[in-house]
Amino acid sequence: MGMMPAMMGQMMPMMMKGMKDIMKEHGMENLLPNMMSKMMPIMLEGVDKDAMVEHKNKMLGKVLENERANEAIPEMQSRMMPGCIERMLPALTDDNRRQYLEHVMGLLFSKGMPGMSRDAKLAPATEILDKQEV
Repeated sequence: MGMMPAMMGQMMPMMMKGMKDIMKEHGMENLLPNMMSKMMPIMLEGVDKDAMVEHKNKMLGKVLENERANEAIPEMQSRMMPGCIERMLPALTDDNRRQYLEHVMGLLFSKGMPGMSRDAKLAPATEILDKQEV
């Protein structure tokens, strides 16, 4: 069983590159995005989204009990999330965007800066706002 993760770790990059090359060669590099853009809305119709999020959170908690996953997944998510947020925010209503921002900013302040005073948390937030074109 211990050999399997090591083998997969070596094989996956080669397999992914091979798949990308084959798809590009046959003009299919947009196949997956095209399929997903059509399938995802249908798949999400009628789904209890709160239950789906709860299930994902429980499953992620179990997955992150694995030491390697606990290193790899948060690092990858931290790279992916800014792009996801950038694309998602314009599609939200003003009210939903505000709720989302409150939730995420609350997490960033409480989990990203634990034990810091309000003023200590405001300093980097103010610096970040000053850098933005508002």
